[in-house]
Amino acid sequence: MAASRSDAVLQVLAGYFRLLSEPSRLRILRSLAAGERSVQEIVADTGLGQPHVSRQLGLLAAEGLLGRRKEGVRVFYALRDRHLPELLGTAEASRREFLSGRLDELEG
Repeated sequence: MAASRSDAVLQVLAGYFRLLSEPSRLRILRSLAAGERSVQEIVADTGLGQPHVSRQLGLLAAEGLLGRRKEGVRVFYALRDRHLPELLGTAEASRREFLSGRLDELEG
């Protein structure tokens, strides 16, 4: 029983990391790490097209990572998961450290 519960947790984590594996979603999340943004602000911040941003925001919101509120015709999004900025920062630092070491190896 414990193994199946552990497997279920790992499946949830794998799905979470699959959700985070799309570079445009990471750009959107990085934009939102600075605070609530409208769709138009996210488009300007990321350089991505509005239809693509809207699709990705819908997916991230449906998975519970983002909160959404409407004000008139504008829609605003914010991170719901307070751990995301730290997680993304740690992942980026890890990759930078690894790649830096690899560059040192290649140059040496």
